[in-house]
Amino acid sequence: AITSPMPRSGKTTTACNLALGLGRQRDLRSMLLDLDLRDPSVDEFFETTPPHSIGEMLAGRVDFADQALCFGDNVAISMAKRAETDPTRLLLSEGTTEVLDEIESTYKPDVMIFDLPSVLVNDDTRAFLKNVDCALIVIRANSTRYSQFDTCEREIAEHTNVLGVVLNAYTNKDPN
Repeated sequence: AITSPMPRSGKTTTACNLALGLGRQRDLRSMLLDLDLRDPSVDEFFETTPPHSIGEMLAGRVDFADQALCFGDNVAISMAKRAETDPTRLLLSEGTTEVLDEIESTYKPDVMIFDLPSVLVNDDTRAFLKNVDCALIVIRANSTRYSQFDTCEREIAEHTNVLGVVLNAYTNKDPN
């Protein structure tokens, strides 16, 4: 999972770049799923619109093969077409867990990346963290407060492993 304490930290860009970077490893199969269902933006990063929304796929109305887009030979990206009306219900659903298990079983990716909402904005991320092995926290220099990061890290640690932290938008103003 990739998340942040608050929005505008660069988590989606980090998730997209990670998926594309992993795509350079020819022997690695990776997937990126846009689960920031209230404010999806993976489609904006890739400047494309999927034929079906990720919500339709997670609800079992559309197959992953008909919804996800391939980038190269070894990266699949499942993105939203629009914001979902009840994202928490969808992320908590046992059906969503079953769909993700089926995707993993069928396609056997080495890495599944989930772009999740910011932890301190709503309960969507906490609802989904039970499905992941670990989470990466993205924070923005001069924007994310330590107290926000600390709360975010503690909440994630209650549900899964904290993989690490990415400090985004740092600039060194001291030339020495």
